[in-house]
Amino acid sequence: MDLGEKLDAILNVGSAQAGFVRADDGNPTDVEVHYGLATRDGKLDPRAERGLLVYGARVRVRVADDDGLFEIVEGGNVGEAPFVRAALPDLAAAFASVLEGSVASALRDVAMQLQYRSASEADAVKGLSSSFTEERCSSARRLAELGAHSRVPELLRLADEATGVELGVLATALGRLGDAAVVAPLLKRVGTASPSVAMAIVDALSSLDAPEARAALEKVAVNHPDPVVRSAARQALLTAE
Repeated sequence: MDLGEKLDAILNVGSAQAGFVRADDGNPTDVEVHYGLATRDGKLDPRAERGLLVYGARVRVRVADDDGLFEIVEGGNVGEAPFVRAALPDLAAAFASVLEGSVASALRDVAMQLQYRSASEADAVKGLSSSFTEERCSSARRLAELGAHSRVPELLRLADEATGVELGVLATALGRLGDAAVVAPLLKRVGTASPSVAMAIVDALSSLDAPEARAALEKVAVNHPDPVVRSAARQALLTAE
């Protein structure tokens, strides 16, 4: 399905949702969107009567740093949503709707990375209570960079309710900041998380220098339902030896 005629409108709406306005004199920005209708067997078929809308957006923004040098900051978003043609016959409209939100999220991701890249610990902590996932993730990353070990309890509370990419980001931050106290909460989530997020949790556990972390990895290596995750846990155990 070609959304070429709708892409300009999608970018305009997505930019507005993120709080930005497209302008000729703004920061040079590249936006990629990907979309497809996946059937139950995982094949892409735009004629299917029902399936999953799979979609994503990646944004690359060229910005100048404090020294006047240019760098590329990237943000992204992926998602999926159920689709039933009988309920929404216009597949193009369905894709346009989800892609608007995906573009907005990717742009917001870039903005939050820039906002929090030099934030103090006090300012970074405030971002943990944001209503935007992208801001909470940037806040957690910054706290990990700052070595804010005292914030582990707050990050654990957030991780207990987080899902998807946010859970993976929080697990990574906890791996950098935590100790044995984070092992049990992370292990509790690894079995129900998606494989990509489970891999982030395995990486976080492998970065912890604690006997409890090794015991947790041993459990994942034997019991996790995904063979790739089991293999990653086994590799982490071998690397730690």
